[in-house]
Amino acid sequence: MAITHFDPVSYQLVKADGRSLHAEVQVTITANSDDTENAVKIDLLVKMADGQTQESSFTMRRDMAFNFAHRTREELQKMGVLGHGEHAVNASPIFMQSKAYDMLFKKVRAALNIDPTETIDLDRFIHSGDSN
Repeated sequence: MAITHFDPVSYQLVKADGRSLHAEVQVTITANSDDTENAVKIDLLVKMADGQTQESSFTMRRDMAFNFAHRTREELQKMGVLGHGEHAVNASPIFMQSKAYDMLFKKVRAALNIDPTETIDLDRFIHSGDSN
């Protein structure tokens, strides 16, 4: 089994005023090149400003691995950490279009042996979304 564990990425979510800490989020990504249905596992550890801690995890299909940042944001919304329409103000550049995101994406793609020209199952994506 070819499993790759990536170093956790941590960032802070700041309230809209730009000063008040809302939460600290730690994201850990694991890639499994032998499992196309659960190729990427995302573990979230959220420490709220009030001291409460929440944990969640989800998996993604191999062909949807490119969408890990979007799915992480959706999971944070599901957990109630981010409201719908809210964005991670002052978040790590990993979850924005940046060189850091691109480097992490390339590492995940390499760990899963994904060729950049591979396609996603568009019919499955449209009917079931980008999660399992």
